[in-house]
Amino acid sequence: MNHSTKKNSHIFPKFLSTIFLGAKGTSRKGYDLSSENILKKKPRVIQDSIKEDYILCEDCEAYFGVIEGISTDTFLNWKQKVITGEYLLKKIIDDLELLECVTADKKNIFLLIYSIFWRASISEDIFFKNFKIISEFEEELRIILLAHKSIKKTEYLENLKKIADFKIFPVSIMTAKSFTNNTANMLFAPSSIDPYSLIVDQFSFLLFRTSEEIIEFVKGFSNIKIDDCRIMVYSEKLWHFTIMEKPIEVFVKQATKGK
Repeated sequence: MNHSTKKNSHIFPKFLSTIFLGAKGTSRKGYDLSSENILKKKPRVIQDSIKEDYILCEDCEAYFGVIEGISTDTFLNWKQKVITGEYLLKKIIDDLELLECVTADKKNIFLLIYSIFWRASISEDIFFKNFKIISEFEEELRIILLAHKSIKKTEYLENLKKIADFKIFPVSIMTAKSFTNNTANMLFAPSSIDPYSLIVDQFSFLLFRTSEEIIEFVKGFSNIKIDDCRIMVYSEKLWHFTIMEKPIEVFVKQATKGK
């Protein structure tokens, strides 16, 4: 068993969680808002997403790096893949489309999302003080992640291909079709359960223990089978209304109560 000796491990993958801070090569800047400080004139400035010491060993850090490296293409380049026909984008209703990531490595995307929720749950950073997965579910995620552990990309992908009984916990993924202002998003870890929820900059994730927990409307757009890799694509207006405004309302209500 390896000891957790790694320093500065990102809880959220860096490629997903730092766009709102500004473009690479610029002086990146965001603000730490909570119910305790949202009414203050000078909230704490941040220049990176949440990092923590001694939460992972060197091998697990490298393993998660392999998962994230493979996932980058799906999350950051999906629009180009729609243009080339590699991914399919279908209108469902006004303000909502469904993205089918046809050629993405589905198992890898599941493992990426499991790793994000697991890291958020075990973190002791104050940012995640209200976020906690129940212990038996957290342990299930840990065991699944360890079962596929490899620090070499080729070995990892070969092992994934061989696995027939890959464990699925349903996940929903949401983003917006465009972002007029890339710095207008946030990181947020609410105290939700059934489903668990995380907002990671331009993407929002829901994690369920079973498909029975998913409301019928969302189920058709979620990932509940091994060959699913779907992303709900909102209009920017709907994204800000459903994903951004609600957390801010929560902050303001909590802050005003405690004033």
